[in-house]
Amino acid sequence: MSTHSGQPEIRFDKAGPFGFEGVAFVPKVITVRKTVLSSASDDFWAIPAGSFVSRVVAIVETALNATDAKFTVGVDGDADMFITSTDFDVSTAGNWATNIGSTLADGAKGKYFAASDIARLAATGTTLTSGTVRVLFEYYEVGEMFTRGIHFQE
Repeated sequence: MSTHSGQPEIRFDKAGPFGFEGVAFVPKVITVRKTVLSSASDDFWAIPAGSFVSRVVAIVETALNATDAKFTVGVDGDADMFITSTDFDVSTAGNWATNIGSTLADGAKGKYFAASDIARLAATGTTLTSGTVRVLFEYYEVGEMFTRGIHFQE
């Protein structure tokens, strides 16, 4: 059987943060628990340059109490890039949304960030005073993956 000299080397070993085989090749996850006390936006994470955010999930832990309550997930220049205000009802605990299911979000199929950006959560509503939403970001540091070694090169 002949082998191609440039066959990909698939790395599943997680040898540690400094190992060539290591963690740079698996998705990373950021989790946030946002307690809503009023209508406000919060910038909470500097998305590294060269990252691809593949999935964002928001789950209502405690219902937001304003009848017109809305919750969005995005970046400082586009507050509903991943989850828009119409993606889910935040008045019921257990409701959830994901960017993948969004029909209006710019980042519905994920988003590559060539330059660093700031992730933002925003809650709005008349006399909004309470509620809790959990948010999960799944992302890949693509720039780091290629810096630390590629699987295949011709």
